[in-house]
Amino acid sequence: MLPPGSSEEIDEAGAAAEAVILGLRLDDGLDEDAAAAGPLAVHLEWAIGAGLLERFTASSGEGRVRLTVDGRLLSNELFSRLV
Repeated sequence: MLPPGSSEEIDEAGAAAEAVILGLRLDDGLDEDAAAAGPLAVHLEWAIGAGLLERFTASSGEGRVRLTVDGRLLSNELFSRLV
């Protein structure tokens, strides 16, 4: 934890992981193709199999990935694998 008023530089890999974490916290989740290509890629099938993530089709017809109800409760388990 950083002291108040300080800052932290985030490298490219850290920024990509942060973007995935923030995206998964949204009801709309992440684009499925982006999820399969980014830092989540190596954990995607595990997280779906564990019931933490689900695939769904958005109203636009686009394939998406989002946290399940259980995934929201256990998201730290998934997020710790990304950072």
